[in-house]
Amino acid sequence: MSPSYAWLDNDLLGIHHMEKLPLRVQQGKVRIAYIDTGCNIDDPFFQSAKILSVDMNGESAADQVGHGTFVGSVMTRLLDQYSWHPIEVIAIRAGNSPSLPTESICRGIERAIKLNVDVLSIEACNLFFHPRMAMLVTAAVSRGIIVIAPAGNFLKEQTTFPASLKRVISCGSYEQAGLAEHSNYNRDLDVLAPGYLIPGRLAEPVARQMGLSKDGNGLCHLSGTSFAAAILSVLAALVKSVDKQIGAAEFRDLLDKSLTRRTEIAVSIGASLNVPLLRFDDVFTYMSRLPAQRSAAPVKIYDTKVYWEVRCTPAHRWLQLGLESYESDGTAVRLNVSLQMKLLYIDPSEDPSVVCSTSVEVSKGVANIELPLPAYGRYRVLLVDPRQKEPLNNTLFWHRPAKPVVTEVSMGDNTCLLLKVKALHPELDIYYRLGDTRIEVDPSLGPVHETFAIQKDEAVALTREDGRGNFVCYCDGMFSDILVIDYEIERRRLADASGP
Repeated sequence: MSPSYAWLDNDLLGIHHMEKLPLRVQQGKVRIAYIDTGCNIDDPFFQSAKILSVDMNGESAADQVGHGTFVGSVMTRLLDQYSWHPIEVIAIRAGNSPSLPTESICRGIERAIKLNVDVLSIEACNLFFHPRMAMLVTAAVSRGIIVIAPAGNFLKEQTTFPASLKRVISCGSYEQAGLAEHSNYNRDLDVLAPGYLIPGRLAEPVARQMGLSKDGNGLCHLSGTSFAAAILSVLAALVKSVDKQIGAAEFRDLLDKSLTRRTEIAVSIGASLNVPLLRFDDVFTYMSRLPAQRSAAPVKIYDTKVYWEVRCTPAHRWLQLGLESYESDGTAVRLNVSLQMKLLYIDPSEDPSVVCSTSVEVSKGVANIELPLPAYGRYRVLLVDPRQKEPLNNTLFWHRPAKPVVTEVSMGDNTCLLLKVKALHPELDIYYRLGDTRIEVDPSLGPVHETFAIQKDEAVALTREDGRGNFVCYCDGMFSDILVIDYEIERRRLADASGP
């Protein structure tokens, strides 16, 4: 047993009891696939691991971000503890940035189905329902694949996708004291798995960029529901090695009946959640007590929710929304209903306050809305069905940035221009970028050398050492209000003003 996993084994997962249990392992290959940023399988760390890597975009399957490599190392390292069954891991690369394109994720699900995998972990989290993804998840589950997804990080009571689909096992994180601080929770949450300071592999440049150090085993430690989902996926694969007939619904039922340790989580509306905590030995002890010949009747999945696809078109002072309703399998629902739409202002220091509330009439499952937006700030849009106690499945976050302003321009020396930049709104962060060419609309379209952040209303001097270029200022990643200052022109103007 690797020392880096000792705390997982002894304190949380209870793995050390498992090989003593009278379990009959079935013949045949078991495969886990996970959709992420790829995996650097050429790393010596994976030398003895049964892991493959494929790409969905016709590019190299190498991981430039590090997240997929870390997830793969958690899976393979945990699987190393078992000699009872060989399990193959397949890393499906859906993108080379932390934000994975939805269409690439969909192609990844299709690839997993073609590869005839037994377990699929979709290591992605989105606030919006996507009908094509829902259809593909339904297709995967109908073929007996157990689909798992993380509930999301640094959210509270937010519906996330694909985790909140009824056919997906939604996984949050726990640490020894209970629910991990970073973990999202909601009424769709199925289980909590270890997700706090999980050891895993990162390439040296990625670890250095993230400011992480490595332990004596060459592993870094990260927290997140993605890593909890990776651990749950290993359990699902081991369950499949014992009984291939267990699908998503049966696996959820198995978790609910076998996991005896639970934690209470208070929610803002209704009764508190009673969520099971993952321990491998609880699951396999329960399985070992089941009769060898038992009914193979499948557990049915019932989902009466209506899911909403939201299309957003931001205008100058209006938010234009298009709504379409679907069942959880991605089938369109043509219902007529009246919804309440609420716009809440989010103040970082206070609870959200309602800015406006309006009624929305949905005809045949479709609605188009224009919502006026205040000038600046962070906002949350809620859809509420008056017949239900909870908000509907989509929450839209929106914020309008405050325009940055230059409050001082001065010459540091002949090659240095000093700027002091402040935001008009005190709660927003501003950033600036230095580019080689003048960028009129979107700073991301041109070459960028550096990006610096200015926290809230702080004034900071920004410099350009030589050459000519631009200072591009914007707020919170939004480009609707930007400021472009031509460095060369400003330098000449100030030099002329200073005189001989």
